[in-house]
Amino acid sequence: MTQQFKRKPTPLSLKHVCLEGGFWGRHIETNRKVTLPAIYEAHKESGRIDAYKLNWKLGQPNPPHLMYSGDVAKWIEGVSYSLASHPDKKLERLVDRIIDQFSRGKRPEAKPHSADTSGYSLGRYKSKPCRLERAPI
Repeated sequence: MTQQFKRKPTPLSLKHVCLEGGFWGRHIETNRKVTLPAIYEAHKESGRIDAYKLNWKLGQPNPPHLMYSGDVAKWIEGVSYSLASHPDKKLERLVDRIIDQFSRGKRPEAKPHSADTSGYSLGRYKSKPCRLERAPI
């Protein structure tokens, strides 16, 4: 038997959802305290974080890979979701550092892409000018 709704269901805002304790609480805590910092360190060691300086030159170690931007962006997204429910100054500083680093090295006409640096060709993936807009909330 199906249940009839008198009004259309509406999505919940992230600020109205809280998973604490039990199975998900343990996994969310592990993610915040262990996984996110470990991923940051792995990105740092591989050159993904420094690629956001946008100053790599041919012949230097750790040439930026086409997917570096996406890897770091996914990490920033994960940290952002974590920070929404569990403020953490250390994680917040790491994200701010990456954003500041990128802002200092970014060319105004370029998309935010770590492989878009001097001496490194993206070939058919070359960045084109874009206009960033805030998504509706």
